[in-house]
Amino acid sequence: AGRAASFFDFYAHDLEMIGSSIGSDAASTNLFAYTATFGGGLSATISAEDPIFRRNPVSAPFAALSAVGGNPTGANIAFLGGQPIAFVGNQFNGVGLATSGYQLDVAQRNVMPDFVAALRYDAAWGSAQVSGAVHEIRVGTYTGGAFQLNGGAGVPATLAPARVPSAEYGFAVQGGLKFNMPQIAPGDVLWLQAAYAQGANAYTGVFGPQGQELNGSTYTNRFSGTNLAGGYDAAVDTFGRVHLTESFSGTIAFLHYWAPEVRQGVFGSFGRVHFDQALRGIASPLTGVGAAAGPFTSVAAFNANGVFSGYGRDYNNYYVGTNLIWSPVRDLDIGVEVAYQKIQFLGGASRGRVIDANKPQVVGGTPRTISEDDQVLARFRVQRDF
Repeated sequence: AGRAASFFDFYAHDLEMIGSSIGSDAASTNLFAYTATFGGGLSATISAEDPIFRRNPVSAPFAALSAVGGNPTGANIAFLGGQPIAFVGNQFNGVGLATSGYQLDVAQRNVMPDFVAALRYDAAWGSAQVSGAVHEIRVGTYTGGAFQLNGGAGVPATLAPARVPSAEYGFAVQGGLKFNMPQIAPGDVLWLQAAYAQGANAYTGVFGPQGQELNGSTYTNRFSGTNLAGGYDAAVDTFGRVHLTESFSGTIAFLHYWAPEVRQGVFGSFGRVHFDQALRGIASPLTGVGAAAGPFTSVAAFNANGVFSGYGRDYNNYYVGTNLIWSPVRDLDIGVEVAYQKIQFLGGASRGRVIDANKPQVVGGTPRTISEDDQVLARFRVQRDF
């Protein structure tokens, strides 16, 4: 009972300095756990862990609906410093846009802990672990009164908000192997790990930015909106239904000792995120094309201007790196690490292309777009352990 590393984790960046490969690594979380040992290296753990360390936002893709002009705008949602609100529609027009609705507070509530279970085997050859987790997603209630949207003729006085969305339960599963390889050199080790999640994507580690060119939580400054799209565990649609985000990650890492005092780590990981189509509706907060982009009043307008938005776009995340560490004396490490990361958008009518935020926008024409971006990270570190 207290603060410890999550029992879901396995590899958890053991060989890295920057510690940004794609995978779960909750190094310190509040938990209450029990481990049973069965002999022969076999053990099992059940753990109740603080969900706030694994919580990502719930998206409200229709929160950008604006009563000004009665049409949805191209504005993005801001979760920092304000109450995240979703407009849940009660009546709809001919193209599927809500004509009236209520505000739904989508800030997550803590009602139950994350429950984690792990089965582990340790032997002279290495270790193996299978782990799973359940993560609750629960939003708030309706706030304020009804709103007229998208050219609606008026909001009936008797209009009642829809049922508050039921709590949804995301989950994650992970398997990992660790092989001791003294036949190559004493201390050599190989790690293999893969994880899958729905609505609990902190357990796959795909949302953690590996580095950024802006002073904010985004991947690079070329993908407008990816800081919003990157971290949603779920989305609430205009009917008040919750849609879970799906993700996958895999990691391989190898440590080799060139000499007792010189070692090198080589590692690579891959992640994929799949967002529910609720995030790509015609009322979503899209990145438009200059001042002429919005409001998007029809499906045709969305297809013409909103298709290049990075919001809610599926993407791949690649990460590879290596380090070289010299330990001239016990408990002193001097080393350097270099890593390469790439984000690649997938699919869609624009073949995965999104607006390039580094280039001037073309007002009233085709925007400048890109489908991927990459960057190199480097770190030098001197570490003394006591």
